[in-house]
Amino acid sequence: LNSIGPSTYDLLSTLSSPRIISEMTYDEVTQLLENYYPKQNDIIEQHKLLSRVQKPDESISEYVTTLKRQASSCKLTCSACKAPVSDLFLRAQFIRGIHDSTIREHLLQQKDLTSDLA
Repeated sequence: LNSIGPSTYDLLSTLSSPRIISEMTYDEVTQLLENYYPKQNDIIEQHKLLSRVQKPDESISEYVTTLKRQASSCKLTCSACKAPVSDLFLRAQFIRGIHDSTIREHLLQQKDLTSDLA
């Protein structure tokens, strides 16, 4: 509680009222904050990933980095086996969103293209 800052402390005081924060357990304080802040919407995060295309002034490595960062915030798992499928989505979106059609065509001709983009 000493390092959360005055604005977060004020928020917690309001959320916990009439209880006193210093008398609450760590789990109780954490639960207050989890209930207050909105939960991540996985569908929105997946939509952001699948909508992301390379910007005209963006290098391929910057584009890949942005895609990987976006994919890391998505829950992309197979509903049947629970295995991560984020690499498949990354590879597909990378190819779909790249501006250079020559590079895209070259990538599409690869039969064993891995999802290791960088």
